[in-house]
Amino acid sequence: MNVSRLDGFPFARATKSANATIWRFWFAHAKDTLMRDYREAKVMAQTLRDSLAIKDLTISHSESLELVSKMLGLPDWNTLSAKIQGERNGAASNQNNADNSGISTEVRSQKLAEQAAPRIAIPFASQRFDKFVGYYQLELGILFKIYREGGRFFSQITGQAPIEIFAESEVKFFTTVVAAQISFITNSRDQVTDLIVHRNGLETPWKRIDEKTAERLTTTLERRIKSNLPQAGTEKALRRFIDGITSGNPNYDGMASEQAQAIRDQLSGLQPFIGKEGAIKSIRFIGVQDNGDDTYHVEHEKRLFRWTIGLDSDGKIERSWVTSGG
Repeated sequence: MNVSRLDGFPFARATKSANATIWRFWFAHAKDTLMRDYREAKVMAQTLRDSLAIKDLTISHSESLELVSKMLGLPDWNTLSAKIQGERNGAASNQNNADNSGISTEVRSQKLAEQAAPRIAIPFASQRFDKFVGYYQLELGILFKIYREGGRFFSQITGQAPIEIFAESEVKFFTTVVAAQISFITNSRDQVTDLIVHRNGLETPWKRIDEKTAERLTTTLERRIKSNLPQAGTEKALRRFIDGITSGNPNYDGMASEQAQAIRDQLSGLQPFIGKEGAIKSIRFIGVQDNGDDTYHVEHEKRLFRWTIGLDSDGKIERSWVTSGG
């Protein structure tokens, strides 16, 4: 679906096009240089591992964290982690120059620049990829499946088409569809525990789960789709969401970080797009999408909109999408 500014506003994590599933992301001004500090120790640790891997030197993620901590003048990762967490807690009440992902607009711009940088694919043996194969979970049954077909590697999010990914290091892969990458995190035994999606200036972690858990979550979603049952709380959340947009005062605390950033980026166009159509007259549930998001018809005084919405485990809005008409 191609949605223009006049036809609708996408806020979803992804949407389908005629040819492929697009990992939708949002643009921001990016500076020419990228400078990291101790608050990004995990990213620095991953960069260290990637650099060593090019020279056929392998260390675990925990070992790289310990090395980064020592390079920053601290005795170990526990000390550095406590320092970072303490600073985050202290900054929680002062978010004037940061979105609710906890990163400043400057840092986000730097990450956007890095994620948009040209990528070069390297040869990667199929058997070396097998340790990454499996399922990773974000929220409420939304799964990220990693698999291979012969010597080609793929990723697929629940309800979306597969996307081919290409190796750029021993643990990091990229797609040519948009400026987005996936890196894998391993423990001291070289077992893969998580993946991180690098996109939209953000880094979103997905926790690895076993196949039996993935099957159970998939079955639960299939039952909800078949029964056409809305996720608890989506209608109330959608009404508050629309009210916040039309008033120009969205409740960003009620949104996941990527969703909040999308609203910030598009509020100036979205507010008049919906607000000029008058007050809400009715909200009617239509059905459940393949990824578990709920679809609603929202009738305003002058126009009908079609919304999809998905909540995370805390009841925050994780994804949304709006178009005009039913």
